Amino acid sequence: MSNAKLNYFTLRYRIYRDTLKQFLQSLMQLLGFLYLVLYMALPVAAFSALLAINTIADLNTELATRVFYQSVYLALLYGWLRLQRPAILATRYQHFLNTLPISHWRKNLTSTVLLIVGGNLVLLTPLVICFYLPDWQTFLKSIHFPLFAVQAVVVGILATFQKRIAWFSLAAIPVILGLISTTIGHSYLWSTVLTIVWLLLSIIEVVKPITVRLDAQFGQFKYYPLMRLHAIKLKIGHELLRLAIVTIVLMMTWYGQIQLSATVGLAVQCIINLILALVIASYQFDSKAFYLGHQHYLNSLILSTKSQKLLDAIVPLLFSVLISLTLIIWLNFNIASLAIIPLLTALSMWSVMRLGYQFFLPGCAVIAPIILLV
Repeated sequence: MSNAKLNYFTLRYRIYRDTLKQFLQSLMQLLGFLYLVLYMALPVAAFSALLAINTIADLNTELATRVFYQSVYLALLYGWLRLQRPAILATRYQHFLNTLPISHWRKNLTSTVLLIVGGNLVLLTPLVICFYLPDWQTFLKSIHFPLFAVQAVVVGILATFQKRIAWFSLAAIPVILGLISTTIGHSYLWSTVLTIVWLLLSIIEVVKPITVRLDAQFGQFKYYPLMRLHAIKLKIGHELLRLAIVTIVLMMTWYGQIQLSATVGLAVQCIINLILALVIASYQFDSKAFYLGHQHYLNSLILSTKSQKLLDAIVPLLFSVLISLTLIIWLNFNIASLAIIPLLTALSMWSVMRLGYQFFLPGCAVIAPIILLV
């Protein structure tokens, strides 16, 4: 029996490994640019994670800053595990796995082990650091960090074992706590209280998900935006990947400015603007695949095809404006970024829709220098 259990774990691990390889290969074919950027950014992402952990653990860190770094770290952890969720749970092979004479708890244990393998250092580093606290006095004085380590585990469970997106723990609560932290200032007591509240609410979401329900059948959607939102949810991994890359670029820029004690030059700003615009515009890859896959149904809607595409372009354009404002206000970028990033995003999206995938990067290579020089 022990051999059967061992063989089951080996089978699940091979499924995890092969599924992850297939996902990365398909991602490289569809989103080659994003894959390339992510591959180059992995060492920087690891360094950024260590920087975030150091900032969170520091007792002198302002409460608002700690909430920000903690929310970014947990969001990146969630996105990283969410991308691997089909591989960890072997969702494509569930019918076959259900026929095996393996107990339910053994299956859950195997999934948990694969969760730890998938989370790797991002998941385990906060827990390991807690074991190196020298004594109980230091542990109690830094209680917010062990609570953060436990919350990272809770977020890992949310990312892996829940089908719906944990928007409450990753979006609503950080915004609310961020607003509260700016009003109460730096306080050990408040830092501990807010961390406990955040952890308890995350645990509640594990037990009872707080979600907005959308019907899974296209035919029952009355409005195009709801149908498009559901399609995005089905491929949420792509959006999480884009969000992760944008976050990494922003954190790299911010950390570079801290090290240089100065705002980056205009040439570097232009390069950053171009990278962010390309990442945001790659959203059009999924949009075009959606149009091609449901062309006949979309043509039957009252809303015209042109209106559908214009409506669908609003989300990435608004996001590009938000990123531009973040660069200008937070990182002191030139005011021209407010026009450059949305314009490059719009032109890149247009090149995908009109000319095809193969013209995405070449088109940007021709258009971008003209805009940046102007």
